[in-house]
Amino acid sequence: MAAGRRAWIGVVASRVRSDHPKSSEAACRNSGVRGAEKLPGEVRRSQNWIGGSRPGNAAYVPPPPHALGEVLGAFEKYLHGGDSLPPLVRAGLLHVQLETIHPYLDGNGRIGRLLVTLLLEHWKLLTKPLLYLSLFFKRHREDYYRRLNAVRVDGDWEGWLDFFLDGVATIAGEAVASARELFALVAADRARVLAQEGMSVVALRLFELLPRHPVVTVASVMKLVKTTKPTAGRAIRSPGFRSAFVPWRYCCLVGSSRTVMRTPLGRGRHQCASRP
Repeated sequence: MAAGRRAWIGVVASRVRSDHPKSSEAACRNSGVRGAEKLPGEVRRSQNWIGGSRPGNAAYVPPPPHALGEVLGAFEKYLHGGDSLPPLVRAGLLHVQLETIHPYLDGNGRIGRLLVTLLLEHWKLLTKPLLYLSLFFKRHREDYYRRLNAVRVDGDWEGWLDFFLDGVATIAGEAVASARELFALVAADRARVLAQEGMSVVALRLFELLPRHPVVTVASVMKLVKTTKPTAGRAIRSPGFRSAFVPWRYCCLVGSSRTVMRTPLGRGRHQCASRP
């Protein structure tokens, strides 16, 4: 039964393990990790609730612990079974169902949002898990919880799916727009780099690698372009390179307030420089 209870999150678990091969359940329990004291990775054995101070005055009370085996079993069968519904619709149904079951003492929302993106990747709708639906849900937090509750109370699946699919379309469109803007920025910076006098071959090679490796140190540049420490340092500190590449603009597109370059502190140490 223990294996069956956890099988439904196999897609999430396998992806995390493949991206972070050194991770383990023990690592999840490290002190300082959010929810570390709430049995991370284990199906709850006590009653939880949403809102209020106790189940009696809560906004929503998930199924009791003794019912989790049955409801998670049905969830798992639907996740792995065939269905004529479009994959996006299925992902939306699975998300709201997981949030309704609330099988963990902590982290249900994070797992539920992550599950949507990884399922779409698993079902070959995405080549990478790049659909950040959490942003849409955060923008429309009240609507998000209202739609979830409407499914539980009134069976309004249509209203939830309309909201969910609007979120997918919105975030996907914004992702495409950001990608195009990043591409345009790289092209413009490349033109400025090539126009600089005295640019070294190493600096030019480094620039072409920055979109995939935006945070660099002397040590990382040595590995990336296979060069010596002095040459790597000169490439990073090259006046032409630093004046042609304006890193904080890239961060504006991805919502960061810090630059993707690092400024030298001496002794080979670097720190991120704040946007001017």
